[in-house]
This record gives sequence, structure tokens and C-alpha cells, in this order.
Amino acid sequence: MQEPSKPVQQAEAKYGLTWTMISLLAVSGVTLFALVVGGLAGGVSARVEQPDASEVWHAGTAILLIFSAAVTEMCFLAASSANQQLTDGIEAAEEQIKLPGTGDSWLTLAEYGTKFVCGFYIWGFSGGIVHEDMLALGGSRSVYAARFAQWSFAVPILVLMTNRAFIESTSALLWRSAPGFFGTFLSVWAAWLMEVTPTHVVRWPMFFLSMILMVLVIVDQVHIARQNRDTPLFGMKFGMLVYQIVVFAAYAAVFVAGRFGLLTPNLEQVIYAYSDATVKVFQGAILAMIRNREGVMEIRRWWIASTAASNDLQTLLDKAQVPIFSLDVDGKVMLWNGFMSSLTSLDQEKVQGTPFLDLVSAESKEAVQTELDRLLNSANQAHSTPVKASVHVTEVAIPVPPNESDDNPGKCRSLAVNFVLKHDKSGKIEGVTAIGQDLSDLANMKAVQEQKSALMAMLSHEIRSPLHGMLGLTDALLKRPEAKSMERQLGMVKGCSARLLDLVTNIMDMAQAEKQKQSGVAQTRPDSKVDFGSIVDEAVTMIGNSVDKSNKSILKAAVKLENKLAGTKVPLIRGDHYKCTQLVYNLLTNACKFTEKGTVWVEARHLPDLKSLEISVCDTGKGITEEGQKKIFAPFQQEKSGDTRSFQGIGLGLSVCKGIAELHRGTLTVTSKLDEGSKFTLTVPCEGDLGFGVMIEEPAAPPAWTTPSLDNSRMQAAAPAMMPKSDTELSFQGRPLVLSVDDDEVNQEVMKNSLGDFCDVEIAMSGPEALQVLTKLSENNGRCPDLVLLDIQMPGMTGFEV
Repeated sequence: MQEPSKPVQQAEAKYGLTWTMISLLAVSGVTLFALVVGGLAGGVSARVEQPDASEVWHAGTAILLIFSAAVTEMCFLAASSANQQLTDGIEAAEEQIKLPGTGDSWLTLAEYGTKFVCGFYIWGFSGGIVHEDMLALGGSRSVYAARFAQWSFAVPILVLMTNRAFIESTSALLWRSAPGFFGTFLSVWAAWLMEVTPTHVVRWPMFFLSMILMVLVIVDQVHIARQNRDTPLFGMKFGMLVYQIVVFAAYAAVFVAGRFGLLTPNLEQVIYAYSDATVKVFQGAILAMIRNREGVMEIRRWWIASTAASNDLQTLLDKAQVPIFSLDVDGKVMLWNGFMSSLTSLDQEKVQGTPFLDLVSAESKEAVQTELDRLLNSANQAHSTPVKASVHVTEVAIPVPPNESDDNPGKCRSLAVNFVLKHDKSGKIEGVTAIGQDLSDLANMKAVQEQKSALMAMLSHEIRSPLHGMLGLTDALLKRPEAKSMERQLGMVKGCSARLLDLVTNIMDMAQAEKQKQSGVAQTRPDSKVDFGSIVDEAVTMIGNSVDKSNKSILKAAVKLENKLAGTKVPLIRGDHYKCTQLVYNLLTNACKFTEKGTVWVEARHLPDLKSLEISVCDTGKGITEEGQKKIFAPFQQEKSGDTRSFQGIGLGLSVCKGIAELHRGTLTVTSKLDEGSKFTLTVPCEGDLGFGVMIEEPAAPPAWTTPSLDNSRMQAAAPAMMPKSDTELSFQGRPLVLSVDDDEVNQEVMKNSLGDFCDVEIAMSGPEALQVLTKLSENNGRCPDLVLLDIQMPGMTGFEV
């Protein structure tokens, strides 16, 4: 069952069944029963075929008056409809703006229409249906059924309109007025039966029932007014009710006077005709005054509200902790709020009427002028072509006047400003309003970020280059017999340098990734061919010869390192060979670090259907907790597995690995169980269109990885294998000629020590010197270097310029 609407519930709450309503309903029931019984038992008098013509002519004159009143009411209706259109399209306007509606006009026109039709019927059809009042004192009288039909509809409408002045809700109005509406209808027809019945038994009961019903209707209306005595303009509305009561009493007096022969039949009909045409006009005038006063009060209420809102808005604009200002159509300052004054040290009085372009920096003038022109052009186009709404933010720099205590007299305030058009009451553009955000702190942060980037670039060159030099010189010293006694110390120097270089490289990679992320520009996937088979083979070899800071092998004696890619061909992928090597090496280093015994191995799986390649680094080490697996890829996070921090590193390796995987549009995941081991899986796209890499041959017997001795015997034994056995193995005629161009003497010394045994090395400390060496070599023997080692970041002439 559907619940009653909210207005109905409110009406029932305030307008419950009252004693006046119950009395009306009871008497109306009795009257209805009496009408049926009286009409059937007593009957009606005979019809009058030819009524007195003098009693009919008045109807023609009355309908002209009614027609003129109806035309006037139509004008009121048109005005009310126009007023309602003012609020169309305004959200919640109908509930908030209480303008007089069209309901009164429609009810009045309905009443006029009823009177016009019935009056025309009487005039045009010689009275229409006419009966004779045979029991009237002073002789029989004509009774016009059309007039009573008119009253039976017009009088209830009058009652409804009066009640409507007190009750706003339509549902409450209908609920509360229903008994009176029904009561007046029955009262009119009871009066008609009282006149046309031929028996006194029916006549006088009908007379008293009719009078009692009209009295109860009036009492009920007074009760409604009393219930709504707090309504606005109650005095005027109650005065309209008193006027209606007086009119009803006057009609009753004329009716009674006619029944007792105190008025002639013709005079009685004339009074009825002209009263019907004029009485409602006076009531309409009273109602129009009430509605006009209500409209003025509503306008006053909204005028006060709008004035207060305007003052509040002005206060808000002035006190708001954001920069707000407005310009006229010529670009001159109209409003400059307090926050703008505090930011720019320019007061409202000082900038009032000043062109805004005179207040901004030279760099901002063009951007501001372009945005203002765009706004005005879009406004002009909007009259003919719809313009899509958009938000444009303009960065504006406003120089701040220097003061005596200012350490930075040339500083500017940077603002991000959004300009919007401002219209006057007629809709004409009168300027623009701008609301902004102070970007001065962001501008300072931007400058700091740029300095940070410059520092990182410097660190990349000024720290990594010396570290490479330290590693090279250490290697050279270890090869000399006289350094035998310092072999342990030199090995420690080499290990520390390698770890520091690895740390610097990881920090640089992380800083570069962060810079790329902040720029909002997506990183481009590297497009070189990468062979993971060769990378894994290289990384496994490197791990076997790597030591930690205690100069102990990373690969423990009880751990077996296996390359399960050996003997298979791995598909090539698109990527960066160096970064992929870094990733695999970091994963293998971690696996060996956390594995005390067992096996560490690398495996690969090609998934053609998914167009991907999986590289997995597995171990049988300590494993990682579930909580640890959630955070190990974050920078500076390490898994302790319940122990204190007993492993080297600062927790950047896996973060860098994750960044490399994402750079290659891949993923890096981990699965692990405590005391069982871990598995790190790199999944990268592999379209399969690049072919396969070189197959790494499986060793005849698995190498027994043991801790290398500290005398570098393995390195010394491996060195000759990596060196050319004779010049005939190379395509060079004689010893190869290498030109090393670097401004760092340490690096140059490393080059000479590393290559001097089997190459001729020419040294150039700068770009111009390198060009001189090339010119000299070309002039002397016409020979160019077989290899040029060129430093990119050199002072003066860079490697690219060389």
C-alpha cells in the first residue's frame, strides 16, 4: 500500500477532524437524505412555460459584466504566469521563492465561467427550466433552476478560494475544505427544493436545513482562520472572510425577504443577477491586494537576503585566505582582496584602477593578455555558437616592492590564476574575476628540485669516475709482485670501492626514476636487443668471484650456484642490456647473501601464448615473511626475518630492480616461505620477433663453487685466457693504438695500466687536446686510433662536441 505524501501527512497532522467538520458532515448527510425523501415524497411544482420577460432581461446585462470581469481576471492570470516563468530553471526556486501563483485566477475564471453559462442560458432560453414557488407569501414567484445550478458551483468555489488564503498546501486545502464544499452544494439545492415543493411538510425543514448548513460552513471557515492565525497578512485575509460572510448573509436576507413577499419577484431577480456579477469582483479586488502585498513582502525578503549575501560575499572575498581580484573590461583592477595585498605588499587603494598588466612581470604579460583575449572572444562566440566550458589556469608572476628589511629585493610572487567572466544584472560582460593559488613555495621547491637534479648529475660524474679509477688502480697494483705483502689490504680497498660504486649507481637510478615520475612523462621502453642467456652467464661468473666488505666470498662454501639457462636458447627481448644485467646481478647477490647452504639457481620460461619471458632467481635460503614481502620493494626497506640487521646494504637493490622491470613494461614478483627459500620472478614482454640469443654451452661437469683464496690465483689464472695470445689473433697490424680522452688523471692512469701491456695508449686530457693528437697522428704516419675511449662530461668541450 502506497504511503501518503509528505504534504498530506502534514495536513492530517495539523488539520485533523474538527467538531465543525464532523457537524458539517452530519448535517450534510441528513440534508442529503431529506432531499431525496422530500423530492420523491413531496415532488415539485409545475414548470412555468412563459416567465415574465422583465425578469429575464437582467440576465443579458449581467453576462456582459461577468465577461468584462473575466477578461480582467485573464490579465491577472497572464501576469501570474509571467511571474512564475521568472523562477523556471532555478533549482528549488518554487519552494524558496513564494510568488503568488495562478491558482486563484483559475478558480475565479471557473466561477465566472459557471455564471456566464448559466446567465446566458437564462437570457437566451427565456429563463430555461422555471418552476413556480406557490407557497410564497404575497403570491407565486418564478424559480430559475439555472440560477441555483450556478450557485451550487460558484458558492463552493468562493469558499475554497477564501480557505486558500489561509492554507498553502493544495492537499491540505482540499482535505480541510471538502466538508464545507459539500455542505454549500447541498445548502443551495435544499433552498431550491424549499421553493419548488408544493407541500409545507417539505418546505420548512428544507429551509432550516439550508440555513443551518450555511451557518456551519461559515463557522468552519472561521475555525480554519483561527487555526492559521499565524499566517502572514492574517488581518487582511480575515477581512476577506468577513466580507464573504456579509455577502452570504445579504443573499440569505434577500432570499428570506422574497419568500415572505417583502420584495417583488422582479426586484429579487435583479438583485441576484447584478450581485452575482459584482460581488465576486469586489472579493477579487481584496484577494488581489492580498496577493500583491504578499509579492511585495517576498521581494522585500529576498532583497534583504540578497543584500546580506552580497555583503557576506564581499567579506568572504576580502577575508579569504586565497588571492582573489577582479578586472574591468579594460583590464584595470576593480577588486584586490586582503590576501592579495599581503602577498604582493600592494594595497587595494594603491592598485585600484591600475592596469593589471602593469603589475605583472614582463614574462607573464603575454600569457595574461592571451587568456583575457580568449575569454572575451569565447563570450562573443557564445551568442552564435555554443562554447564548451573549460578551465584554463594561467601562471602569473607579480613583482613585490622591496623594503628596507628585504634581503631579496627582486623577488616575485608566483600565482596560478583562473580567470572567469563577470556579468552585470543585464547579463552584459563587465569584466573578469580571478581566483588563484600562491605558488611561491612551489616555485622555490621547483628551484630546489632543479638544483637537486644538477647535484645528481654532478655526483654521477664526480663520484663514479673516481670510484672507477680506484677499482682500476687497485687491479693494477694487485698484479705487481711488489704488492704481494699488501694484497689483503688492496683487496679490501677494491671491495669497498665496488660496493660504494654499486650504492652510488643505485641511488642515481632511483633519483632518475623519481625525477621521471614527477615530470609526468612516461618513460620510453628501451629498444635494444637483450640476450638474457648471456646476461645470466655473465652474472653467475661475476658472483663466483665477488666478495663482501669483509673480503669474504658472497657465495658461501655450502652453496651451489646453478645456471639452468645453459644449454638452451633464450628469446631476445627489447630492453637495456646494462639495466637487465644490473637487475639479474642484484637478485643473485641477494639470493647468495641470504642462503647459508643449499642451492641458488636461475631458470627461464618462454610463454609464447602470453608473449612474455620469465626469468626466475631461486634459492633455498631463509625465506621472507608475508609482511616482509609487502615492503621489500620499497626504497630503504630490508627483510630481517626475525634477526637483527646482520646483512650488508641499505635496501635499495630490490627497489631499483622493480623500477627496471617497470621500465621494460614488466613485473617483478616474489613468492617465499620461511626456512624454505624464495623465488623472484621477472616477467617481461617477449614478442618473439627478434629471434634467439647465443646458446650457452653446459660445462662438462658442474663447477664446484668454493670460496676463492685471497691471493687472486683465480684471477691471475683467468687473465691470460682473456688476453690476446699474439698480435696475429687481432686484425691489427702491430699493437693496437688506443686514444684515451679524459680530464681525470686517475682514469688515465687506469687506462695505461690496464691496456699498456698489449696496446699503444695515447693520452689527451681535454677535447681540444684530443683533436690535436688526432691531427698529429694523421700528419706523422697517417694512422688513426683503432679505439677511442671518450669521456662525455668534460669541461669546456664535451665528448659529444669532440
